[in-house]
Amino acid sequence: MDELGTALGRFAGGLSNVDEMRSAFRDYLRAHPENREAVSRWVSDSIRIGRISPAIMLTIGDLIEPVAREGTAAESAATIFPNMSSPRKLPTSVPSPPPVSVRVQRAPLDPDATGAGLPENALAPAEGEDVTLAAGDVLDGRYTLIEELGRGGMGSVFKARDRNREAFQDRHPYIALKVLSEEFKRHPDARMALQRETVRAQNLAHPNIVTVFDFDYDGPHAYMTMELLEGQSLEDWLQQESSASTPMARRWSIVRSIGAGLAYAHEKGVVHSDLKPGNVFLCRSGTVKVMDFGIARPLRAVTDQTDTTLFDPAERLGGLTPAYASIEQWNHEAPDPRDDIYAFACVVYYIFSGKHPFGRVSAKTAYETRLVPQRIPSLTRRQWDALKRGVAFKRSDRIATVDEFLKQFAPLTWYQKYRMWLMSAAATVAAISLILGAQYYRDYVEDQAVNAQLWPRTDLPVPPLTAEQRHDIDDDLYLAHESLRQAANARTDEDRSALLSTGDNNLLDLLKSVRGLEPSNSQALQLTDDAAHLYENRARALLDSNRLPDALRLVLEGQRFEHTRALFEIRRTICRRNPPLCSGH
Repeated sequence: MDELGTALGRFAGGLSNVDEMRSAFRDYLRAHPENREAVSRWVSDSIRIGRISPAIMLTIGDLIEPVAREGTAAESAATIFPNMSSPRKLPTSVPSPPPVSVRVQRAPLDPDATGAGLPENALAPAEGEDVTLAAGDVLDGRYTLIEELGRGGMGSVFKARDRNREAFQDRHPYIALKVLSEEFKRHPDARMALQRETVRAQNLAHPNIVTVFDFDYDGPHAYMTMELLEGQSLEDWLQQESSASTPMARRWSIVRSIGAGLAYAHEKGVVHSDLKPGNVFLCRSGTVKVMDFGIARPLRAVTDQTDTTLFDPAERLGGLTPAYASIEQWNHEAPDPRDDIYAFACVVYYIFSGKHPFGRVSAKTAYETRLVPQRIPSLTRRQWDALKRGVAFKRSDRIATVDEFLKQFAPLTWYQKYRMWLMSAAATVAAISLILGAQYYRDYVEDQAVNAQLWPRTDLPVPPLTAEQRHDIDDDLYLAHESLRQAANARTDEDRSALLSTGDNNLLDLLKSVRGLEPSNSQALQLTDDAAHLYENRARALLDSNRLPDALRLVLEGQRFEHTRALFEIRRTICRRNPPLCSGH
């Protein structure tokens, strides 16, 4: 029964999406239909006291069929949700939330629904109500606005503190909150546009796409919540003088990150349709985020030399930015990933040249006046060909996918630049390696020949063991295991050697006793390997510390157990570094 409380808490804290929460409620209520009424009461009470948002009913109302009752609701809820029977106390510095008026919407959120089931005046302010939001205001008794981060045609974006995250002791309780502007709310599809953006973005979980948590409303205010980003937009970055001196590697990293986000969205069947530098964010951490998927802004009279989004005045909202919109978007053709590729190529051109390929003129005007982008000297011929195909005016001439564009535009690797030289050098090295390899092989074969003489052969028949011999083997194996355990924890190499090969009842002597009676004993064979590996690890550590004599001594001790390839390699390395040291071995 706790799974519903967990699902609701994760959703409220922005840790899961709508579908995951609905699935949890649906599965629980199918398994426990007798608890439906109590679940409904608990959710209603939680909304009333401000623990969760009224918009929860928009997503699960059709599942629980809420019943408005008083009195025993909290008691019923306590029976089902023993871990959430009382609201968590908020910090004393946060004012108590105002009473919440619950609006119930039973249909799930649909990004393409026009009405979405809300009353016509759901976004209209009450008579005499001040609808202007400012720092210090609280939405839904949950989000305290801290400061305004930006303002655009669609609305304002605030930094906000999420009380639910604070209640769950989240180390990062701050989120970004986008509120519809008064101008935009006058459009009949305003709330739907914000809701559509929310739902689309919720389905795009990618490190290069901004994370969107929820869509909600509080009286006249419709808003969406998303992760708080710290840094600056790509548009602001390109306007700075410092961007001109940015290394090519950083520019390519930005391009690759934008492309990764777009490619993922296209895989999910989503076309951005409004990509531009203002919709790309460069985080202080170095991460690049693409924003505003499916966004809509109001139609306004502007020239075609602009980065402001224009909108189709038809019944539905559809946005385009003239300087980055393809001709097909101007012609109101169906969305296509190649629309994003045109905008993406324009952004890439800007990043590597500091200007728009057509001087911020729309594709339509550029095509009619036969404008041609100026060659960027810093790009290779292959990169320039890819960029020209990206900004092609016709879809049929454009690169088909973002992945193909990134592959064509990617800078040459060090290997690609010096491939011919490397091939020549490789041939020389191969000849030398062949000679050295033959010597290496001969040495290794000789080493393995010595290894074959260390222990009795395991493939030869042995006479049956007596009961006394079996008893001796068991005793020796017990002592051998104990010696190996103590050797692994030994503080000094001298103590380790005493336990393994030089002291009384050392591991080597015990194994010789066991394998002399039973050469194929599996425990003895495993202990032999383990001892050799123990020597390998310690000898390698001494080699790394340049303690060559000590390392060689451990190699030789280890080869008394087994001539492994690792011990052979360590010994060769020591001898190459200090040939006189190996002269007597």
